[in-house]
Amino acid sequence: MNVYIIRLRGITGRPLKLVKVGLANDVAHRLAQICTATPFSADAAHTFRFASRTLAQRVERETHAILADHRLNGEWFRVTPAEAVRAVERAVTSLDCTIHVRDGVRLTRAPNAPLLSPAERDAFLSRMRDQNERESETQHKAQHIPANA
Repeated sequence: MNVYIIRLRGITGRPLKLVKVGLANDVAHRLAQICTATPFSADAAHTFRFASRTLAQRVERETHAILADHRLNGEWFRVTPAEAVRAVERAVTSLDCTIHVRDGVRLTRAPNAPLLSPAERDAFLSRMRDQNERESETQHKAQHIPANA
């Protein structure tokens, strides 16, 4: 489950000091819904993936509490995306929990998840095979050097 920060942009395309801090499984779908409901353009400034819906909900609620003085309406706050990120990070710290993925980058291993993705694993194994082959060739050459050389 994701906690997201969506930023609105004005008619000229310049970012507004207005963000939405919310919760969604599919942030792209949620962004599309928001874009059809407002005359402004919007983008997902940041996303934070958590291990469970319950944990993400706790982080979202705590983030809303941290930003309460800046609330415009509902989940909309008059802050910059950077200020909203700091609020999420404060919420995570106060709840003593872990962000698993931030903006598409894995920060920790999710429970029961492989340490590497299949593509990462294949690349790692390929590098290890190449390294082993080079070492074997070096050892083989070293064993066949004439004694009088």
